[in-house]
Amino acid sequence: MTASEMGIPQLAILTKVDEAFPEVEQNMDKVDKFSLLLGLSPNCIFLVRNYHTEIHTNDNMNALILSAVKQMIFFGEDFVNKK
Repeated sequence: MTASEMGIPQLAILTKVDEAFPEVEQNMDKVDKFSLLLGLSPNCIFLVRNYHTEIHTNDNMNALILSAVKQMIFFGEDFVNKK
């Protein structure tokens, strides 16, 4: 039995997408392409950047990461509360 058959929420957090697909920074419609590839709804796919060369934190990057974590918690709470 798969996770989707069991009703377990599935999310994808994609990192370094800007390096693999430079056009993503200008065109967030690429999420639709990832959605088809992964078989997930676009609202379950989160594009985040890693801190790998930055010395200082960046509020915009932090907001993306925290938003993804917040949504993971919400999806998890919804799943647990349904049981």
